[in-house]
Amino acid sequence: MIQCTEIFSQPNEYDPVIAMVKGSFSLREVLLNPDHILLMKEDVTLRHKAQEAELIEGLSRDLHYTQVVLNAARGSQTLIIVGNLREIAEKINGES
Repeated sequence: MIQCTEIFSQPNEYDPVIAMVKGSFSLREVLLNPDHILLMKEDVTLRHKAQEAELIEGLSRDLHYTQVVLNAARGSQTLIIVGNLREIAEKINGES
């Protein structure tokens, strides 16, 4: 198992003051089973969003994010892991 940090979206809520739906992000530690990884790719959308506005207070805007698609019992599940694609691949391959 590989320990990583996942960034995930909290449930959205409507803010009547700004008349918009507000979303927030949180972090949590996850353990990935490398045998269940189907695909990994850079999450450029989240990276651009992070560069425009702080996702989580104190979290660097220069971080990279990687989508990891896992083979699940009923299809697939996608997690967004903090870190660039190469770093995550090296961690999974035991190179770091």
